[in-house]
Amino acid sequence: MRENLLIYTPVISPRLHYIMGLMLRELLGLEFRITTDQEQYHTFEGPKLFYHTIAPLGKTEVHIAPA
Repeated sequence: MRENLLIYTPVISPRLHYIMGLMLRELLGLEFRITTDQEQYHTFEGPKLFYHTIAPLGKTEVHIAPA
């Protein structure tokens, strides 16, 4: 069974979509969704990744800062 990962970012770029697809779907076999909706992100109960220059408020999600 594949797990869905929700990724929050303020801007969805083609580069981000490509890299996440390559790393998560192709290499790790994970399904994911990318959202710009903070409310959807905060109410999501599954695994989350926060891709933003600022750190998330919660302590349960993974934070990756763009370069």
